[in-house]
Amino acid sequence: MKARHNVKSKSILNQSNVTFLIALGLIILLGLAVIVSFIKFSERNTELSAQRLVDSVGLAIEERLHFYQTLVDNIAARKDTQIILELGAVSEAEAWSSKQRQLIPNAISLALVDKDTQVMGDAGELRVGPQCRTDLRNYIDRDQSYRMSLHDEIPEFAHFDVVSPVTDDSGMRIGLVFASFSIDVLNMTLKKLAGDQSNMVLRGENGRVITEYQQVDAGNFYRAESTLNKGDWHLQLEIIPHRDHITILGLIAFMFAVALLFMTLMIILSRRQVTGLLSEFENIRQHLDAVLNYDSDKEPLPARYRETEAILPTIHSLSHAMGSRARYLSRLSETDSLTGLGNRRSYDEKIRHAWESVLAGNRLHLIYLDLDYFKQCNDHYGHATGDSVLKMFAECLTQHTRPNDVLIRMGGDEFVVMLEGMQEDAIDEWYQRIADCFQQRQVEAGINEPRCTVSAGATHMRAETDTVEAVAKQADSALYEAKGQGRGRLVIHENVKSAT
Repeated sequence: MKARHNVKSKSILNQSNVTFLIALGLIILLGLAVIVSFIKFSERNTELSAQRLVDSVGLAIEERLHFYQTLVDNIAARKDTQIILELGAVSEAEAWSSKQRQLIPNAISLALVDKDTQVMGDAGELRVGPQCRTDLRNYIDRDQSYRMSLHDEIPEFAHFDVVSPVTDDSGMRIGLVFASFSIDVLNMTLKKLAGDQSNMVLRGENGRVITEYQQVDAGNFYRAESTLNKGDWHLQLEIIPHRDHITILGLIAFMFAVALLFMTLMIILSRRQVTGLLSEFENIRQHLDAVLNYDSDKEPLPARYRETEAILPTIHSLSHAMGSRARYLSRLSETDSLTGLGNRRSYDEKIRHAWESVLAGNRLHLIYLDLDYFKQCNDHYGHATGDSVLKMFAECLTQHTRPNDVLIRMGGDEFVVMLEGMQEDAIDEWYQRIADCFQQRQVEAGINEPRCTVSAGATHMRAETDTVEAVAKQADSALYEAKGQGRGRLVIHENVKSAT
C-alpha cells in the first residue's frame, strides 16, 4: 500500500538538535547545583536515619519479647496447665514441664510454680536457678507487676525470664508458668538488622550489657538510643555515615533533574516538532483503530515526516496479522483441547458475565458435575478410553444443552454448566437426558463395568442474598451431597437446605 504525499516531509531530528544542545548545557549546570545541595542535605539527615534504624531494631526486639510472653500466656491459659496446678501433682508437673520445654523454641527452662511460689519439681532438673526463684517471690510481693528480668551470672547461660499467672475458673490465681529463654535470640535479632557499618549494644538495668553486636572499631559515629521492655532496657547505636550511598542518591537526584528539565525544555522550545510527531502518532492510532474495527483496507493518512512515512504500510500489514492471530489465540486459550468446551481459564469471565445477568434480573442456575468411577474406568480400560469417555460426556452436554448456555470443563472429570431461564423441574429433566445419553454412549463404545455415571449439584443464583463465592460453595455442597447419597444423581442446593 502506497501513502499519498500532500505535505512535504521533513526530519524532526534535524529541527530539534539545536534545542537539545541548549537544554543539555542548562541541565548540566543545574544538575551540579542539585547534587551538591542534595549531598549536604543527606548528611544533615543521617542522624534521623540512625534514630529510625535503632527504633526499628528496638521494635523487632520488643516483638520478639512479646512473642515469648504471648507463648507463655497461651500455655498458662490452657486447661491442662490449670488442672495440674489444682491437683498439686509434682511428678506430673515435672513430666509436663520437660515435655513442653522441648516444644518451645530457644527455651532453657519451663516450670510450674504453685501459689506459694514453690517450683513444682526439682528446680535443678527444671533449670530454675536461685536468682530466678528470688525474682518469682518478688513477683508475688510486687502484686503481679513482673517485668522480664535478665540473668547473666554465667555468661554462656545468659537468659531472660518470662512469667504468666494461671487462674482457676473463678479467676483466682492458683500458680504461675515460668520460662526462661537464651539471650542468643536477641543477639540474632541484632545481627540480622544491624548494618555492617554500625555497632549495637543492648543494656539492662544499671547499664549492664545484655548483648552486643560490634562491627566497627572506630570512626566518626552518629549515635542514637531507644528504650524498650517498659523502659528497663536501652538499645544504643553507633553508625558511620554511608557517603557512597549519599553520592549515589545525589547522582539519582541529578539524573532526575536532568530528565525533568530536558522534558520541560522540549515541551516549551520544541512545541511545533512535538506537535507534529504527536499528529503522526494520532495517525498511527487511527489506523490501528481501523484494523481493530475490521476496517483493515482503510488507507492511513499521509505522513508528515520521513521517519514515519516508511513504517505506516508495515504497521498496517503487521497490525492486521497480529489482530487475526490475537483473536485466534484468545479463542484457543479459553477452549479445552480435548472436549472443545470452555476451560478453567474462561470460567472466571463466564461466571462474572453470569452474575451480571443475575443482577439484571435473569434467572440462572449454576451446576457442578463430576463423573463417578472415572478413575476405575480409566485404570481398567486405559487412558485412551478415559479420554473417549470425557469426549462422550462433553458431546452429551453439547447435544442436550442450549447454545446460549455455558459449558466448561474445569479439569479432569469435573465440569460446570450455567443454565439461564430454566425452572428446577426442567433441570431434573435436563440432567436425566444427559445421564441417559452418557450411559447409551458408553454402551455403544463397549464399556461395561466399571461404567461411569454422573453426579451433579445445582443451585439457583440469587443476587439479593448471594455472592459469586457463596453460589460456588452452594453448588459444590450440593455435588458433595449427591456423592454422599450414592452418586449418579442430581441434588439441588435449595432441596438440601429444606431437608436439613
